Amino acid sequence: MQLGAQASFNSVWHFGQNCRLDFSSGTPVAGFSEINTNEGSSSISDANGLNLFYTDGTQIWKADGTALLTYPTILGGGSSSTQSSLIVPAPGDASKFYIFTTAPQLDNSGPISYHGTNVSVFNPSANNGLGDFDYMNTVLLDSSCEKLTAIKKCGEENYWIIAHKWNSADYYAWELSSAGLGQPVVSTVGNVIPFDSNSFTSSAESIGYLKASSDGRKIAAAQTFRIPATIELFDFDFSTGILSNPMSHTISESGDYSAYGICFSPDDTKLYVTEVQSVTFFDSKLIQYNAQPATELEFGQSRTQVGAFNEVLGAIEIGPDNKLYISRVGATNLAIIQDPNLPANQCNFQLNGVELLANTQCRFGLQNVVAASLYDISNMLIIPDTVSTCGTSIELDYLANIGSIQWSTGDTTHQTLVENDGFYFLEVSTQCALVKDTVYAIFSGNFSLELPQDTLLCFADSLLLLPSVSNPNFDFQWSTGQTTLPITISDSGLYLLQMSNDFCSKTDSISIDFKPIPYVDLGSDKTLCNKETAQLGHFYPNVNFLWSDGSNDSVLTVSTAGSYWLTISNNACESSDTIHIKDASAAASLTIPNTFSPNNDLINDAFVAGDTTLLEYSMAVFNRWGQEVFQSQNPTQFWKGDYKETLAPEGVYMWVCRFFDPCSDSVMEKKGTVSVFR
Repeated sequence: MQLGAQASFNSVWHFGQNCRLDFSSGTPVAGFSEINTNEGSSSISDANGLNLFYTDGTQIWKADGTALLTYPTILGGGSSSTQSSLIVPAPGDASKFYIFTTAPQLDNSGPISYHGTNVSVFNPSANNGLGDFDYMNTVLLDSSCEKLTAIKKCGEENYWIIAHKWNSADYYAWELSSAGLGQPVVSTVGNVIPFDSNSFTSSAESIGYLKASSDGRKIAAAQTFRIPATIELFDFDFSTGILSNPMSHTISESGDYSAYGICFSPDDTKLYVTEVQSVTFFDSKLIQYNAQPATELEFGQSRTQVGAFNEVLGAIEIGPDNKLYISRVGATNLAIIQDPNLPANQCNFQLNGVELLANTQCRFGLQNVVAASLYDISNMLIIPDTVSTCGTSIELDYLANIGSIQWSTGDTTHQTLVENDGFYFLEVSTQCALVKDTVYAIFSGNFSLELPQDTLLCFADSLLLLPSVSNPNFDFQWSTGQTTLPITISDSGLYLLQMSNDFCSKTDSISIDFKPIPYVDLGSDKTLCNKETAQLGHFYPNVNFLWSDGSNDSVLTVSTAGSYWLTISNNACESSDTIHIKDASAAASLTIPNTFSPNNDLINDAFVAGDTTLLEYSMAVFNRWGQEVFQSQNPTQFWKGDYKETLAPEGVYMWVCRFFDPCSDSVMEKKGTVSVFR
């Protein structure tokens, strides 16, 4: 990312004990500085990122470390002032710079007459490169808090310079133009910052940072050592310089913790605050707020802790790379919030961030940076270089609500829909800049994955699980760890399958339930003898019973011939069996007729044994001379009163019948006579 004009002016930082960071390459590089200050500092570079000079609010150093001022000819800031100085390029004159300073009340680090907010105009190239002042330490506020911020008016050369009067609720805003500083616009709004004789210094409640959002719509203030400890958020009118709509959140009623550093995220949606333990001055916290709340209640409720630390975190400042840098008092590196536009749990805070040079050390302050003169919308365009989809279209989105929009598709709205592989770009034009971003869209094509419906298996030991897929060239991953198609499973459970390639994936699942149940078996068909009964069935655990007679017992007692069935179930699966019961007592008492008339009148025309189900059956009929006139082993074959294909004469015939008796388990024989009438 190339640094914009305003980012270039802030590309080199000087702060703390001899600390220097150079962002001109896009990545902060540590170096050595002559500065040695407890809190505020400022530095200015040219449009190419080349450092010109820096200050702690009292002394000025050239980029090579040469000190330019000799006491008592010094600036009216203070080495222990939160925002002791601020350097602003002079509108309309690239050779000059305004240096604004603040000093704490009753601080003896500088001439007493310079306390408050002062302004000097400095030309670093005048006087053979030693610099010269148009004027120096002109008083703007004779008493002020240690709060000093500025923001450039978008699309113009003008700036707003904002400070807070001490022992007052007044905010002062001066418009800086090519004609110089205008008269202050005073907004009496928010908390009074009082003189407090009980504080460890008489001006302790004036400590804490004042910051403007990069879009110029919000001002935030941290108020250290105030009881109750608070932070404040205001609306700012860029056209008038008026602060309004104060929203205050109490950090601590007792003041055991109070705010010190404060800074907006690059997209102005988040507000970050460092809270310091006010008694031991050792523990601290990093907090994130919603910087665009609708109400004061919403502002307070949005408070989210990023982290808590057994050390002091001080100033927070936005870098030219749109990351937030945080001073760690006494440490040799800065903490970093890598993704400050994201929620607290995703903002990627790193305590051990940029490493500083050996023998240098952080203090409370960081460089006091003028809010970006170009409202940086680059991080609100299409963030990824590549987007991909498994579907048929991708919606590209411009997140900000500023500027004139032109997509390469021809759309001029916040979103555009693309349906083909290739590069797409977005151009956004604001009063301040023309920003362009490019993205490459990749379409992996439609594909489908479908497993069968959830399945209940009643009488199976395993199942071959085969999904329906539209592209077998994808990678497959089962929840079992297998990567092939199909798989065989034998246990109940939920099975998941993911189908994926380098760009997209789909997942489906199936629930399999194996329900083992015993096969019901009523045994072989049975025969009842002499009015006996039979017990059908036996007990199966954890199943339901249903007999053919509607009963639900595990065993059924029967005493009559017939067919009986049993169904067992476990509410999902069932098994059935049928048994046939025969009454054998009829065979034992077989009755055979003693007369018949084979005259074809269809009435009693044949000699019938009476039971066609008899086993091991034989029937023989004899005439009075002992000749066998009929013989059969088939109980369904009847004698029709014939002999040798002629009609047998009327008379009396003897018969012998043999059959198996299941009740006695033996072959019985019966004899008798039958009379034939024509």
